[in-house]
Amino acid sequence: MPPRPAALLVRASIAVTLLALGQCAQPSPPARPQSAATRLIARALDDIGAYYIAPLGERNLVLAGAENVTRLDRGLLVEESPGSGRGAELVLTQNARQLAVFPEPADGNRDLWAALLSGLVADATAASPKLLSLPRERIDTALLDGMVGPLDRFSRYSSPQQARAERALRDGFGGIGIVLDDSKKGLVVTAVLPHGPAARAGVRPQDRITAIDGTPSSNLPEKEIIARLLGPVGSEVTLALYRPQPPQNLRLSIRRGRIVIPAVSLSEAQGIAFFRISSFNETTAKIVARRLLSAERPSAPPLKGVILDLRGNPGGLLQQAVELSDVFLKGGPIVSTIGRNPESNQYFVASGDGIAPSLPVVVLLDGGSASSSEIVASTLQDRKRAVVLGGSSYGKGTVQTVLPLPNQGALTLTWARLITPGGYFLQHHGVVPNLCTSTLGAGRDAPPRLIRQAQAEEARAPLLSKPRGSLDEAGWKRLRAACPGRERDPMIDLKFARRLLSDPRLYAEALGLVAAAKTPFPSRAFLAAGASAPGLTGPRGLLFFVRHPL
Repeated sequence: MPPRPAALLVRASIAVTLLALGQCAQPSPPARPQSAATRLIARALDDIGAYYIAPLGERNLVLAGAENVTRLDRGLLVEESPGSGRGAELVLTQNARQLAVFPEPADGNRDLWAALLSGLVADATAASPKLLSLPRERIDTALLDGMVGPLDRFSRYSSPQQARAERALRDGFGGIGIVLDDSKKGLVVTAVLPHGPAARAGVRPQDRITAIDGTPSSNLPEKEIIARLLGPVGSEVTLALYRPQPPQNLRLSIRRGRIVIPAVSLSEAQGIAFFRISSFNETTAKIVARRLLSAERPSAPPLKGVILDLRGNPGGLLQQAVELSDVFLKGGPIVSTIGRNPESNQYFVASGDGIAPSLPVVVLLDGGSASSSEIVASTLQDRKRAVVLGGSSYGKGTVQTVLPLPNQGALTLTWARLITPGGYFLQHHGVVPNLCTSTLGAGRDAPPRLIRQAQAEEARAPLLSKPRGSLDEAGWKRLRAACPGRERDPMIDLKFARRLLSDPRLYAEALGLVAAAKTPFPSRAFLAAGASAPGLTGPRGLLFFVRHPL
């Protein structure tokens, strides 16, 4: 997922421009004030029209939203009729009785379409006891879920509560850095985030929280407990704790800090650093970079290489994928994005300040590796900076942007496609490893003979010697079929990776397996020209948000 576009800045600029023009023009009649529902629908239509990767008319979006709302009460029905000489109409009925008729505006008039849909939902709600009994947020969710229905799978609406949870996972949240389990007796701390506010205050695993800000925890429902522990960064919360070993009661005042859930775990053995990366949040690249910087200290033993385990990693922030790739590059292209909106056309190049531009790297992939994982893997593979090992990745090569809505919810819209340094689109194609281990049986070791066998098995496909940017869809299908994404034995990948990094000759052989791409990396002029790209039809599946523990 990319950094949020400057949508609010654009809107502010338009507002300033209109104000300046108004000083020179005759005053217009005051606009009729819009209802909250109309403003919400209008904003959604504006954002989809401006940012979604494919142009869409308002009619299909509005009709899909209206139909989804009427599904909340099976007695309601909305249908399109030819109209009576004035064009098409939307007809709302309840149990076959006509409630209202709404003439359809022309596509492009978003304000009129927003007013139409708002009025239709209002009439449906007034006539339906079922809808009247529902909270407004439930109706808004049905409405906006319906409106994004005609879009691709990766575009969606998030309710205010979901949007807050997603922001917290991407950007962090105000908290104290603990994990709780309320299934045992009392509210037990099961984990404490290292170096977080709770750890600095002295909280330990197995401590039991007996009160929060003076209120016994046994009197608080789960939502209230969470609400009391979370809060603005810098604010304080007071906990009463019972510590079983040795038995004691404690009272601690803890100042909340910014908490970002760790997405990287590290282990090291025999000079090889192993990074297990579960997602790409705001701290992913920083954690890897810090460890590699510490390895450069004179007192630290030298590293032979790095393993980046991206298996099952569904992705995350695009900028973090760029920054992680930059760690291992001296310069040159990383990835580019291309879409319909000018803001979506971006060209990412390495800074030239890579921390480990020559350290051997092995990247582990499988069919669950998607999005940002595929950016890192394809960049390092195309640039011959890493041996990619495992099974073919998912092939999720689109970028989403998150746009806030007036009700504090958010729209996540697909707005760009990803292009690798080798010049091919990641969507549907994904990354096919240099060394395919997904076809090997369990219980194998990793001697040089077997590593060369894995190379030879994939090399049977004559497509392997071709630049991947030159393959047609049939060629990509055959190439991916030769190396399925499903793992048969996850330990084989680690054995192969460690063996490669311990043998420079084997590593060099594997690194040279993929032919250098002759298709040039898209230039800024290419992006500005709005080059054509494959459609959005085809496999659908994993996305960073889908895997979120919301």
